[in-house]
Amino acid sequence: MWKSTWLLLSLLMILAACGEDKKSEEPATDVPIRPTEIRLPITPGIRPFDDLEVAHSNFYLSPDGTHGWIVLEIRNNNPFHVTNYEVTVSLLDENNLEIETFAASTPFLKIPAGYSLPFVIDFSVPQGYTNFMAQVEMDTEYNPSSQALTAEFDLPYTIDPVTSLELPLTVTGTITNDRPNDLITPVIVVALYDESGAIISVAGATSKASFAAGETVPFQATFSTLPTTLLGEIRVVSAGYWFESD
Repeated sequence: MWKSTWLLLSLLMILAACGEDKKSEEPATDVPIRPTEIRLPITPGIRPFDDLEVAHSNFYLSPDGTHGWIVLEIRNNNPFHVTNYEVTVSLLDENNLEIETFAASTPFLKIPAGYSLPFVIDFSVPQGYTNFMAQVEMDTEYNPSSQALTAEFDLPYTIDPVTSLELPLTVTGTITNDRPNDLITPVIVVALYDESGAIISVAGATSKASFAAGETVPFQATFSTLPTTLLGEIRVVSAGYWFESD
């Protein structure tokens, strides 16, 4: 009798153990299954859109390879001024796969028709970096504050003689507001070109927060590094803004 009872208990224990194994083998239903991310190669280079042309471009790396600069001249070939535009840069690895993408900012709110603006993008070089893709396009988002501003470009300027190319290089001069309106949020950018006419560096200049009509004010731009000391030409691009009255 006791043997039959022992056999029955043993059989029940085996069946219970098998049931637990089956339960443990069942897949969890509360964990979502995520699709595999597919990364496609990106063609390196510069992509201008919407009749925004990259007239000149150069790329430089610091001697230690930790910092990079992309220097551009963006030309507006549209028959109208461009208010909203954006430059995005994708840093690529040796297989042209994206490592990092970021948007570059610009101090100029508008680009007049047929006008070229210098532009610099600097970044820390990530591990595995090999190449880049820069994309220039108009932003379709409406910005009413920038639409209400009238831009005045090509303000007359003077540049003081550069007596030394030792770094940091400082460029000084003056800007004159020869327009009938007081200008707010003035933007002054100094662009350096080498002896062949290639753009090599761009720096924003410091000056006053506003220019009264007829006022001449000093400016100063500092370049902490240069890819070459064969300096050719220095150009100043400036703009000031005023609000149109209703």
